[in-house]
Amino acid sequence: GLYLGYILFYEKPKKVDNSKYLLLLPEKERKVMEFIINEGGKTTQYQIWKNLGLNKVEASRLIKKLEESGKIIVDRS
Repeated sequence: GLYLGYILFYEKPKKVDNSKYLLLLPEKERKVMEFIINEGGKTTQYQIWKNLGLNKVEASRLIKKLEESGKIIVDRS
């Protein structure tokens, strides 16, 4: 399956408040990132488009854009 995770602005050991950085993203990208974060950092592409009301193509493009910009890591195993 296809699993997604986020790596946005991660620091150790203190917890980082990503909400300020998420506000800088376009609305649909922000909603995808918030969904991934709310799912504990892991989800599937299917869950993203199903829960956010996106079509498969739109979800795929948003995920690809977030991956290419380094905001998420996609595990295709």
